[in-house]
Amino acid sequence: METVRSADGTPIAYDRTGQGPVLIMVGGAMTTRISGSRPQLASLLADRFTVIDYDRRGRGDSGDTQPYTPQREIEDIEALIDATGPAASLYGHSSGGCLALDAAVQLGPKVSKLAIYEAPYNDDPAVAPLWAQYLEQLAEALAEGRRGDAVAAFMRYVGTPAEQIDAMRQAPFWAGLEAIAPTLAYDHAGVIGPDLSVPVKTAAQVDIPALVVYGTASFLFMPPTAETLSRALPRAELRALDGQTHDVDPAALAPVLTEFLS
Repeated sequence: METVRSADGTPIAYDRTGQGPVLIMVGGAMTTRISGSRPQLASLLADRFTVIDYDRRGRGDSGDTQPYTPQREIEDIEALIDATGPAASLYGHSSGGCLALDAAVQLGPKVSKLAIYEAPYNDDPAVAPLWAQYLEQLAEALAEGRRGDAVAAFMRYVGTPAEQIDAMRQAPFWAGLEAIAPTLAYDHAGVIGPDLSVPVKTAAQVDIPALVVYGTASFLFMPPTAETLSRALPRAELRALDGQTHDVDPAALAPVLTEFLS
C-alpha cells in the first residue's frame, strides 16, 4: 500500500501493480480497493498497465476531511495522477464512472482516456421521485446516526428483497458496510446529485477517447443509459458484454479494457 496527500491534506491509500501506461480504477458505491473482484481485475490488467486502485476518501485505508464536496474527490484523482503520471487513463465502475467522467472534464490533459462500466444515470422520468425519496431517506438516516438503515435504504432502492436485507444485517460483513455508509451520500447526493438523468452537456466536454460498456443481463435501464452517454461523448465507443450483470466478471471486462486503452 502507498499513500498520497490530496490538496486538502487527506491521505489517499492506493495499490500499484504492473508496468506500462497508468490506469486509475475508480470504484463505485460501498466499495474499497479490496472489494469483490477488483483485485482480480487489477491483476488481469497489470500485464499491460501500471494499475492504480485506490480507496476513495472515507473508505478503507484512506482518510476523510469534512465538509465533503465532489471537487475534493476530483482533487484526490489529480493527486494520484501527479504521483504516478504525468497523465493517466481512468476506468470507473458504476458511480465511480460518474466521478471519472467529471474528473475527465476538470483535469483536462492529465486524463488521456476514459472507460466507464454502467454509470447509473437514468433518464426515465418515473424514476425521479424514487431517487428523490431515496436521497431523503439516506440523509435522514445518516443525520440520525442510523448507518445500517442508510445501507438498507440503498439496497432497497436497487431492488434487494426485504428478507435478503434482513439476513444481511445479521451477517459479519454488515459492520464493514456500516463503516462506509456515509460515503453513500458522497456518491449519490454528491457526485450524481438530485438529477439522475444522463449529463449530456458534461459528457460533450470530454474530448478524449472514451469507452462506455454495459452488461446485457444487467438492470433494464443500463442499455439506454449507455447509448445516450456514448452518443454525448464526442469520441466514444459503445460495447455490450453478453450475459454480464452490474457485478461484471473481470475475465469478460479486462480484454475489452485492454484493447481500448492500448
